[in-house]
Amino acid sequence: MIKSHYIIVSAMMALLTACSGDEDVITPAYTVGEADNAITLRAGICEGGSGVQTRAVDTNHANHLAFTTQGTMANLRIDGTWTGHGTDGTVTQTTSATIGAETSSGSKHNSLALTTDIFWDDYGTADPANTTGRTYGLTIYGVAVDSYKTGGAFALPNETNNNLTTISEWEALPWTLPTDQTSGWANYDLLTSNNVKLGNDGTLKFDAVKSGNASDLLVFTHAMSKVTVKLTADEGFPGYSSTPSNAVFEANPTVTLLGFNISGTYNVETKTPSASSTSTIQMSLFEGGASNHTATFDALVFPGNNWTEETKGTVILELNADGNIYKVTAEKLFAAMNSKSHTAITQGYDYVLNIIVKKTKIVVEATIKDWVDITAESVTPEINISANYGQQVNGNAFTRSFDLYRSLNIASGYDEDTSTEGFNPAATYTYSSSSGSWNKTIFWPNHDTHYFFRGIYPTNQTVTNDGDYDVITVQNTAFSAASAPSELMIALPRSTGACESHGEDIKTNGICATKGTITMNFEYAMSKIELRLKSTGTSGSDYVDLTREGTKIEIIQGYTKGKIKLKDGLHSDYSDSDKGNYPLSKLSTAAEGSQMTTLDAVMPQVLGDDVLFKITVTNADDTHDVYHAQVNTIKGAKNGETPALITEWKHGEHYIYTLDVKKSQIFVSATITDWTTVDASDDVWM
Repeated sequence: MIKSHYIIVSAMMALLTACSGDEDVITPAYTVGEADNAITLRAGICEGGSGVQTRAVDTNHANHLAFTTQGTMANLRIDGTWTGHGTDGTVTQTTSATIGAETSSGSKHNSLALTTDIFWDDYGTADPANTTGRTYGLTIYGVAVDSYKTGGAFALPNETNNNLTTISEWEALPWTLPTDQTSGWANYDLLTSNNVKLGNDGTLKFDAVKSGNASDLLVFTHAMSKVTVKLTADEGFPGYSSTPSNAVFEANPTVTLLGFNISGTYNVETKTPSASSTSTIQMSLFEGGASNHTATFDALVFPGNNWTEETKGTVILELNADGNIYKVTAEKLFAAMNSKSHTAITQGYDYVLNIIVKKTKIVVEATIKDWVDITAESVTPEINISANYGQQVNGNAFTRSFDLYRSLNIASGYDEDTSTEGFNPAATYTYSSSSGSWNKTIFWPNHDTHYFFRGIYPTNQTVTNDGDYDVITVQNTAFSAASAPSELMIALPRSTGACESHGEDIKTNGICATKGTITMNFEYAMSKIELRLKSTGTSGSDYVDLTREGTKIEIIQGYTKGKIKLKDGLHSDYSDSDKGNYPLSKLSTAAEGSQMTTLDAVMPQVLGDDVLFKITVTNADDTHDVYHAQVNTIKGAKNGETPALITEWKHGEHYIYTLDVKKSQIFVSATITDWTTVDASDDVWM
């Protein structure tokens, strides 16, 4: 008779009841079943900052964690080699087990009770003739999901055929993570163990038990990867102005991962994941949030995502913080992974993104926590108006200072601070010494807010409201470069593109928070009118001396003043009270043979029949000759076009009239040139 040889599983595997039977007598190497020959198997979890990590086996308690919940189910596969038994001598058996309490207080190792008893004799490990099997020992694989329980046989929570009863299942365990992890991911945290396996020094050997050289710890590690995102409220959030550390989120933020792996198969024997599909993942908020300075999120991802230099600009994360939508690219995470020689998202690692959220921008720091920290440099995708503001049509930079206004409505509301006197710009860009800077940072209050932006040059212009529109009041004046109203310029967004997130036309509905480029043009608000007077008459007959004191030129019954609307950069409707006679400036410098020239900034306007050029000439005998020319009967052309009647002075255009004055008549010709239009752009991040 022989006493059956069996495994006694205690500490991590509970002590099993001995079992015996009558058989042919074989003398064992040891008396199996005695207390001093019991094999102790324990189960532990590799410890890191947040839980399990992938690392070499270490039986030191300080480097392990216990399972969090008694009653967690596990599945074990035990392989042995018994010479002469079976076609290849391999003996395999699977069993489920229940994770029990820690074997002792603070041990960080749990007991493990098997559903089906496993005996040494099942593998011939105690058979003295089984020399090969005794040398190889037992290989043990384990699978568990911490805190997940079943009522009977082991089952995984998200697959139907998952009892791991066949070798193929152990070699390709299907695993799918939920796309909505807002309620947590505990039931999907797949843990596997393969440290007790053939060829390892820790292989469980019958003959090593007595000497105490057998590895007795089943080390479970994470099969999945984890992403952690910590948001910190900063500039623009309530409480920031007094103390930045008091800034809080008004509502719970949300964070979504984009394009991460969510499913595939996992080889428990080799601990090799094979991803098969990607999706968006809604992360779980597990700490902080509304009314807190920070909000921390995490989610499980299936290992395998990677990026290259060419693809590191891929957006991998989108967050909504109090209505502001921010997007984060893979660039800094890619850099952090490279610093750790990671070529892909690796199982057992926690990839940590620390994001400082401002209403103006977000600052992103990426780390890998494996749970081991690796700090990456910050990235700042700003919501701002670019300091390199503008390109003229000829390619030269717009090197001027200007005020930036914004409003929720296109017609009015451009005052940034209604509590102070006058209209206040949202920000001012100051250019000097070949560079420029903003005096303040502005931000979107939330993602659904649409703004109408306006740039005004020169700075410090007086903006008022006339009851319907926010306007700048101007009047005709001798032209003076770099001053208002002569070179008053207003920039409006001129792009016809749609608002990225809402599909709306930005010219009609304003601009919402977007990382796209907003194209703007600075355009002159006034018309530039130049008259060149000469007389080609014969001296003593038709010749008119235009150089005598008292000679003057006037615009009769034209509009002399008006209001430029911030809505569209155009003038408001004029009233009759705005009409009058305007004396043009007299310049001493002649142009192209002229005896007298004028250069004035004049209100843009439609030219009625009553609008005249009036020329008054003082004769040698102090008598006066007066000449009139009806302005809308004069033809002009620009850029080689066919001459046509000039019936309107348009803003941003330069009209040059040449008048040949003779005693009996005036000969008039005109040309039109474009004032330089300044194109500008601003870069807006969301």
